[in-house]
Amino acid sequence: MRRHRVYLALLAGVLAVFVIGVIRLFQLHFAVGDVYPAYSSLRSDPVGSKAFHDALAEIHGISTSRNYHTDWDRGGSGATVFFLGARIEDESPDDGEFVSQIEEHARRGGRVVIACYPLSRIRRVDQVSEQADRQKEKNPAPQRKDRETRRPWESLGVRMNLTSLRSRHTVTAPAVAGAGVPEGLPASLSWHSILSFELLHEDWKTIYTRAGRPVLIARDLGQGSIVLVSDSYLFSNEALRRELHAALLAWLIGPFSDVVFDETHLGVADSAGVMSLARKYHLHGVLAGIVLLAALFVWHNAAPFLTPSSRTLRGRAGDDGGYVSGRDSASAFVNLLRRNIPTGDLLRTCFQEWRKTASPTIKSEDIDRMQQLIDRGTGEQIISAYRSLCDLTGPLTHHKKEELRAKG
Repeated sequence: MRRHRVYLALLAGVLAVFVIGVIRLFQLHFAVGDVYPAYSSLRSDPVGSKAFHDALAEIHGISTSRNYHTDWDRGGSGATVFFLGARIEDESPDDGEFVSQIEEHARRGGRVVIACYPLSRIRRVDQVSEQADRQKEKNPAPQRKDRETRRPWESLGVRMNLTSLRSRHTVTAPAVAGAGVPEGLPASLSWHSILSFELLHEDWKTIYTRAGRPVLIARDLGQGSIVLVSDSYLFSNEALRRELHAALLAWLIGPFSDVVFDETHLGVADSAGVMSLARKYHLHGVLAGIVLLAALFVWHNAAPFLTPSSRTLRGRAGDDGGYVSGRDSASAFVNLLRRNIPTGDLLRTCFQEWRKTASPTIKSEDIDRMQQLIDRGTGEQIISAYRSLCDLTGPLTHHKKEELRAKG
């Protein structure tokens, strides 16, 4: 028994250490934020943008927030909305709706900054270039080195291109300020993406170019503006630590005091599920009660409160299966007597029931002797009085049996 308790204690200790380790692991993951996508404002590692969000929150007069809802009400018309790490170069059926939504937000007086996920796969680009050269040798027709994505952005007068750059020096080349760059912005920036823009409308202004191609452009639309950046590196935690360009970041924010970091385009959304409704309407107590009732139900089925007797577990004698049998009428009567008749009145009650069925030939002297024994049989003497009654009623019962046999 003692060894069994030791094993249970060791098992409980191992389970406790395991649960604490799992909780600590989740705390570390969520503290760093690497469970979130790259360039999310919830990540604090080098590829996140939490430092940019927290730094803006510390500035007096600027209000920052995160958007987790799929509807487009992101801070109203007088706000700057950042879409960091966006993959707008990929084909998606929702691009048309997304473009119309940001266009409406800009026309109402807001500012939209879309920074694309950096694409800098040098080995893949080299392989594409080598294959293009081989195909050019076989086919002298001119080959285009740019891959165009689908056309939903052409409604805004811009097109995304993925340029095949051969040399590593070209891939790591910086972005240079264009002719229309505002005053105070840096002359060059380190760039980490092969994505560039092709301007189809004259309203777009080229702010920075890389290898002669626009990589940071801006356009006034209605009462607001839209800014497209082909690289999200300058917003990352690593860039803010190694290569901070405060003037450029301030220019991207614009004159607005409300800054919204969108997380829905990264897949981080607050869905209206059961737990969301429970938190909204403060149903924590109801959930705790349901869990407690479930635990009590499981405990009741695993360990019943009433222990079955050995007789019910053994079953009836002579049976092959040894099934669990119920109680008979005598057991029910004994149980009823134990529950409803006090101990001091038990012998008197049994005597009264015996007199109802006793033979009328029994002498009154014997009945008086029985009554005297019952009156003296109180407390600890009830057992001796019961034995005396048995000795006295034994011959009477035998005499009654003889009379019945003679009559029969």
